[in-house]
Amino acid sequence: MKCRDAGGSWTVRWALSAALIASCSMLFFSACATTQGEREAQSGRFEFGLIGDVPYDGRAEREFVHVMKGLNAADLAFVVHNGDFWWDGAAWTEQAGGFPPCGDETFQDRLRLAQGSRHPFIFVPGDNEWADCHRAKPRTYDPFERLAKLRQMFFQDDQSLGRRTMRLTRQSEEAGTPSSGRMCAGPTVTCCSSPST
Repeated sequence: MKCRDAGGSWTVRWALSAALIASCSMLFFSACATTQGEREAQSGRFEFGLIGDVPYDGRAEREFVHVMKGLNAADLAFVVHNGDFWWDGAAWTEQAGGFPPCGDETFQDRLRLAQGSRHPFIFVPGDNEWADCHRAKPRTYDPFERLAKLRQMFFQDDQSLGRRTMRLTRQSEEAGTPSSGRMCAGPTVTCCSSPST
């Protein structure tokens, strides 16, 4: 069997070889054109930021602006703050400066910082934000009142904080979930649970 063109005849084998080489070349060049981000998305790989125990005092509050700029410049899926965004209430001093622990003004400042994140910002409160407020300086607060204030300000709905948000699943929304030791951060992040005691 032969293929004909104006210049003569070619065998089918040569025509199939040429088509195979052309196809392989196209596949090779299209694979090279795939960006790093596309390859990571296809593989299910992502990066996120994890911070905690910051900012504690006046110096750390000033430096935290640079931390947030660095996080905003990075290509991250989301940022998690794992709690304690000020000192233990008893450790604060005027000399250290910064916002006093547990106060409404401090809550407003930390919420402003979280909402300034370019990425979805997931805040997980620590003990300093509410449980330690009974011994805070310069004034004490009722820990349960501070917990209610945290919930009102930082957890109004099922969305993360930040300029770009993501839906979060609350532990209380899932039947049969143990009362502690579980965190879910979006639909593609594995949820971790500690055994029920």
